[in-house]
Amino acid sequence: MSELTEELEETDGIDTNVKKESTGEKAISVPDLVNMNTYLLRHCKTYLLGILNEKLATGELSEMLEIPVVSERIRREQCLFPNMMYWRLNRSDFLADIDIQVQLQVETEVGDITDTYGFYISLWFNAENDFEYDFFEMNRLDMKPDRDYWKLDQYLIPILHVEETEQAAEDIWRRYCPEAIENHQLRNPEHLAQLLELPIVSLRLYQSKGTKAVLCFQAGSVLVQDESEPGNRVLPPPREVPVAANTIILNECADKLYDGIEVFHECIHYEWHYMFFKLQETFTSDTSKIKKKKVVVKEGSEIKNPLAFMENQARRGCLALLLPHCVMKEKIHREYQRASVNKRMMGYFNHEGWKYDTVARSIAAEFSVMKYLVKKRIIMMGHIGARGALNFVDGRYIVPFAYSPTYSDKAGDTYVINRKGLAQIYHNDPNFRKIMSQGDYVFVDGHVCCNDTEFVRMTADGARLTPWANAHVDACCLRFQTVYIKEHTPVYHFGMMNSDEEYNKHYNAFLDKNGSMTSQERKKARDRLMKGLLPLSFSEALVYLMRDHGNGKVTVEKLAESAMLSRITVSRLRNEERASYPLDIVIALCIGLHLPPWLSSILLEKAHLTVPRYGKCGYYGEILDCLFMDTIRDVQDFLEKNEYPKLKLNDE
Repeated sequence: MSELTEELEETDGIDTNVKKESTGEKAISVPDLVNMNTYLLRHCKTYLLGILNEKLATGELSEMLEIPVVSERIRREQCLFPNMMYWRLNRSDFLADIDIQVQLQVETEVGDITDTYGFYISLWFNAENDFEYDFFEMNRLDMKPDRDYWKLDQYLIPILHVEETEQAAEDIWRRYCPEAIENHQLRNPEHLAQLLELPIVSLRLYQSKGTKAVLCFQAGSVLVQDESEPGNRVLPPPREVPVAANTIILNECADKLYDGIEVFHECIHYEWHYMFFKLQETFTSDTSKIKKKKVVVKEGSEIKNPLAFMENQARRGCLALLLPHCVMKEKIHREYQRASVNKRMMGYFNHEGWKYDTVARSIAAEFSVMKYLVKKRIIMMGHIGARGALNFVDGRYIVPFAYSPTYSDKAGDTYVINRKGLAQIYHNDPNFRKIMSQGDYVFVDGHVCCNDTEFVRMTADGARLTPWANAHVDACCLRFQTVYIKEHTPVYHFGMMNSDEEYNKHYNAFLDKNGSMTSQERKKARDRLMKGLLPLSFSEALVYLMRDHGNGKVTVEKLAESAMLSRITVSRLRNEERASYPLDIVIALCIGLHLPPWLSSILLEKAHLTVPRYGKCGYYGEILDCLFMDTIRDVQDFLEKNEYPKLKLNDE
């Protein structure tokens, strides 16, 4: 199944909403999978015993052991099956090498003795025909061959190293369309599906918004949800639609648009994972339909998940089909050399983020492939610096960034967060809420950065990281870990700050635009500012804050523009006292002045207003604590996208 998440973590298929026990254990839902070891012992034990007794009767056991076997018959309780190995012959056939420890009575010079001897028996299985099997070969255990086939795990999923996966994907092209390796126009998902004889249909799958595509392995039917009639908001009841075997269904109800890669994904499942799905007796490649079971595990223990292993394999395989390694290796090297010529890029250091941004855009244009897929492929090939390129946040690409050379990347870690993610952690984590309300950190261009002029600067496009901070985000920005729950919606957990402790104290950018003050000077300036504010009324405080406190004087015209208020409104608020003030207007003033939380709280207090930081209207607190360095347009866009009321900026 092609999931909506771009980067499915190790928790894929596992419910991470765990119940923690006082015993240091946790209950967790895991896929309830059939494994081939259990299947084989359940269905083939009698057959294996028959082979042993046949070889005993014909004298072949004696020939194999080179010693006379005098047992009259081998009974079930005399056999142990300590190990089984599986080898892929093609998409539906495989060999099973079964180790057997057998108690046998043999003839020796001192008389008959009973001892244990090891053999292996190989069976040929055909998954296409409901796992029909037949005898292949048998011999002593020490004669068991190391076969030159793909090894399968107990769930019949290929065990492939990274290089093997890359080669296997390219071999699909070489087998069905060799010209596609060099001709990107032939590396078309619909073309490959046609070569594999996998018809593609588009249907509105019922209650499957998280599924972009599925592959049906056998003829049957699926539930679809038709659109409502014009003028009628009630959806009609779901209905069944027949589907032919080996059909790829593109889901028209998916939350994300079709981009082609999901067809490649299903082609990989068809070629590599048919036996897995057949063993699980699933009708489609939709792994969400596989039953779950509860298990109790110790805290901190690793949980192996075959579904995650298989999906990771399919994800790498489908990108290798789209952008083969043998082609990309040369392209990346060539474009990286070209991108390394410049010393600066748009005022920033030409670091790894900028270089891979240039590389990915160039390759995407050359091959007519979506940029985010090229970026994923570049990272997949080991170029971790590309994580800083092409990050699309809140409707636009943020400035490419880089880590320091000592940065150690970990799966799931990110320095990029959008406003919605920021709102989630702000709501869910009181510690994070406290940190943001102190003004120590600020949301800047997709990062949560230490609020210091060494790291943050104002530009015509709003707050941005300084060139040094942009090249060293791990030294000044919060790191978050992305975890996917079963609905595949991201939850951001508070990470850690990898900066020097000294940097964590510097967050009074409002007082020190040039970053020239010492921490003690900055503290004195803050004390003077707050002392000057205390006796003032709201209008006097507004005038006072618009004066030059290190950031330069803010004129009425400039504040009106930055707060998206009329000039008349700003002038009135400066010159007249009121019994009450519109909360939205005061918040707009705080954002327009880029007041850190400790200052905005004072201005709100002067207006006899309080702002909740959680609950129904908690978004006001999010704006003032997290987005105070943004523009009002950014704030309004955040509110609209998250279905909050936009700020009312009309003072009439």
